[in-house]
Order: sequence, then C-alpha cells, then structure tokens
Amino acid sequence: MADIFIEVDEALKQEKLEKIWHRYGGFFIGFLSVIILGTAANAGYTSWEMSKNAAQTDLLFAVTTKADYTADDLLTLSPDLQAGLRSITGIEAAGLYLENGENEKALQTYKTLEADQNTDPAIAQLASYMISSISKDLSAEDKIAKLDIIISNQENPWRYNAMLDSAVLHANAVQNFARARQHLSAILISDAAPKTLKQKAQSLDILYALKEKI
Repeated sequence: MADIFIEVDEALKQEKLEKIWHRYGGFFIGFLSVIILGTAANAGYTSWEMSKNAAQTDLLFAVTTKADYTADDLLTLSPDLQAGLRSITGIEAAGLYLENGENEKALQTYKTLEADQNTDPAIAQLASYMISSISKDLSAEDKIAKLDIIISNQENPWRYNAMLDSAVLHANAVQNFARARQHLSAILISDAAPKTLKQKAQSLDILYALKEKI
C-alpha cells in the first residue's frame, strides 16, 4: 500500500514540474534540479546543509502538490526557504498571478525578486525582463531603455526575448522600423536564439520590411 502512495506522490510532483516546464521551459527545470540536489559534490558541503535543503524542498513540494495551491501559498512559504528555493517560489508565484489576471500582484512579485540581492541572478534577470513586459506605467521609451540593459548583457538568458520585445516597441510605438529590424536580424543570425523566437522574428521582419517601404 505504501508503494501506491509513493507512486501517486511522484506523479503529482511530475505534474507540477511539467506545469513549470510549460511556463518557463527547460531552464528552470535544470535550475530547480540544481537547487534540490545542492552541491553535494563539494567537499565543504555539510550534512546539516544537505538535510536543511532537503527539508525545505519537502516543504515546497508539500505546497505545490496540492491540487489548488495558489501564489499566496507560495509567498507565505517563501520567507522560510533558502535563497535558491525562494527564487523558484517567487517566480512561480508571479506566473500564477499572471495566469489569474492579477497583473499588479505579479508585477510587485517580480519587483521584489529583482530588488532582492539574494535572488538567483538568472531569475532576477527574468524578473527584470517581465517588469518591462507587463508594466503599464512605463512609457515605450522607458521600456526600450530597460530592455536595452538586458540586451547589452551577453550572459543574460532573456536577451533575445528582450530583442523581440524591443523590436515590436520600436516598430509600433516609435515607428523606427530600421532599428526594429536590426534587433530581428540579431535574433535570426544567432545560433543561441530559440527556434520559436526565430520564427516570430522572421515573420515580423517580413512585415516591418514592407512597412519600412511605405
């Protein structure tokens, strides 16, 4: 009987991980795996730290394997977690707020992640990107300036997404189709840009090329 409960528990965990996968892609699954496994290979990593990390991971799964867990549930748990898991719960909570149409709560959560010096750098960078994407109180110029910071960082995993957003802003808000197509071209020639992003860039480039001639 115990084996059945274990199998159900693992299935529920897998379902939640798949949900995170669809929202953020493989990047966060890999990141979460690192957080859960810790740095056990490091000789200086103590058994107490491993035990604490495992206990906090259990807390996180206890919440996320509930059928109806909410963003508020995650944020209530978050202060008791170490920085890595706190980053994961924060970004997941923000995503849940967005799914439920609670953009202001999502925005505040992203701002908290961005401002927290202990947030994992990649998640802080995603939070910064999302702020530029969903903020209603930023002008097009301010959004472009914020996206330029992301784009200028060669190590930022969201820089190609920022390029696409900046291209759309340059085309639609500023009517600068030449600059928009520069960003699209950078996406199209990059080996690192995701295929789906390239497909969007190619479609937009065709459209903006036509508009540029008008």
